[in-house]
Amino acid sequence: MANYIEMEDLIVKQTICGILSPTSEEPSWETIQECIRKIATLRAIETGEDFETIRIVTQLSVAHAIAYELERRTLLPVVIVDSDICPICHEDMEEGDEAGSFECLHTFHQECMLKWIITKPNCPICRFERDVN
Repeated sequence: MANYIEMEDLIVKQTICGILSPTSEEPSWETIQECIRKIATLRAIETGEDFETIRIVTQLSVAHAIAYELERRTLLPVVIVDSDICPICHEDMEEGDEAGSFECLHTFHQECMLKWIITKPNCPICRFERDVN
C-alpha cells in the first residue's frame, strides 16, 4: 500500500521550494496536476473508488496544504483593531478578528487571503508583489 500522504507532502514541498527559492524552478500547474492524477490513479486501483472523486479530493488537499504553507511562511499575521471591510470578500472585518497582511500592510480575512494566494501572487489592492524569501 502506497503512502499517499507522503506523496502529497512531496508535491507540496517541491512546490513551496520552487516558489520560495530564487534558485529553484517552480513546478508548473500541469506538473502538479500530473502528480495528483498519478496519486489518484493509484488510490483508485487500490481502493476501487471513483477516480474523479479521488482526484478532486487529492487536488483540494494539495491546494490547501500549499496555501497553508505559503501563508505560514510569507504572510504577516494581524488582529483587526478597528472595524473594516475585507477587500476580497467585501464583508465586515470585526475588531479582534484574525486577519493577514502582505508587506504593503493591506489587511484581509485570513481565509480570504488563503484563497487569494492559491491563484494570485500579489496584493489584490495595490498589486504589491510579496517578498517570499
